[in-house]
Amino acid sequence: DSGSGSGSLVDPAILLGERAIRSIVQRGNTLILTTVIPRDSNSCNRAPPGALWFINAATGGDPGQPVIDLDNDGVIDNADLVTVNGQTFTAGILFDSGSGSGSLVDPAILLGEGDSDFLIVNTSQDAAPRTIAIIPADSPKTGRLSWWELLDN
Repeated sequence: DSGSGSGSLVDPAILLGERAIRSIVQRGNTLILTTVIPRDSNSCNRAPPGALWFINAATGGDPGQPVIDLDNDGVIDNADLVTVNGQTFTAGILFDSGSGSGSLVDPAILLGEGDSDFLIVNTSQDAAPRTIAIIPADSPKTGRLSWWELLDN
């Protein structure tokens, strides 16, 4: 997507055998998951390592809202949705075979200050992870937000 909000459909033949075998992360009412797309053993072509998907936890369908800053403009808004055949969807990301040497690993969320949280996605152990701004949490941040190292002198 070029940031115009108009996406294109992916050829379903590319996604044959796609599996969600990694951990799922929940953000409010949205489930975030990565998939693995196996390569045909008889093919010389590399398959994409996988895709990043967003699912409504209550319905199993489209979340109906932007979840990540897809167009990387610093704002998560309706420009981060994709329109296909007149219908608007929450955008996922299909990683191409040049995105890394392996399959996608478990997604993670890096908590920042205020509304500056990021989704971290990595396609291999030898590549830098991709960080994408993600919608703020529905409730205040809880759990361990920082730590102190205590030294025994």
